[in-house]
Amino acid sequence: MGARLFLSPRRVEHHLHKVFTKLDITSREHLDRMHFGARDSPSLRAKPGLRRVGD
Repeated sequence: MGARLFLSPRRVEHHLHKVFTKLDITSREHLDRMHFGARDSPSLRAKPGLRRVGD
């Protein structure tokens, strides 16, 4: 995806790190689980006060 947007791998990692911090997750796997419905898992819930995109 980064290549399609002309972003360097380092820039992509920077943005992912910021997203992971906001969602209180640690990996792309956690992000994938959140996106595809494993949102009820206590270890994958977003920090209180944050909204999901589209909510």
